[in-house]
Amino acid sequence: MDSIINELIRLDRKAKDAVEAAERQRDEAKQQLARQKDDLLNNATCNIQDEIYQQKQTLKDELNAKLKALEADFLENEKRLDAVFAQNFDSFVVSITTACLTASKAV
Repeated sequence: MDSIINELIRLDRKAKDAVEAAERQRDEAKQQLARQKDDLLNNATCNIQDEIYQQKQTLKDELNAKLKALEADFLENEKRLDAVFAQNFDSFVVSITTACLTASKAV
């Protein structure tokens, strides 16, 4: 009878050890899964941040190109206006003077 009880105690301890080992494995698997989840999240965040940075750079480059084109257009238009002003300066002076004199006589 003692041998049966001893055998049951031994089997109970063996079962308890197996359950504890399974619980440890489960806990380790949960921890590993949490680490993998964190790693994936960190990698995804880094990838997204890299993509955002690249998109910003692309947009910045496009805007700089447009700005240069607008500046070139502005300078070209400014030169044209300066040329028109220089070419017609005398007639502008005569027109303005005539308009002012005519207006002052009307008053």
